[in-house]
Amino acid sequence: ALGATADASRWLFPSDGLWRGVVYGLEPPLASVLAVGGTARGLSANPFFSFEPPAIAFDLWSVAWVVVVLGLATWRLSRRDL
Repeated sequence: ALGATADASRWLFPSDGLWRGVVYGLEPPLASVLAVGGTARGLSANPFFSFEPPAIAFDLWSVAWVVVVLGLATWRLSRRDL
């Protein structure tokens, strides 16, 4: 149940996936070569290492999420007297 909740929260609020995408883009290729000897479970638990970039579907969802959240914030603030 906890794993399903974690997966759902990753899709509803994509900060972890975006962070792992940034880490993947910033780490040197040598880090990937050295990490091949590590276990998959150990590597996935490390927040400062990402063995693969996020999926295209996740990237598109993240862009859509940001657009929707900014649109809702703009709409809410446009209806207030500031």
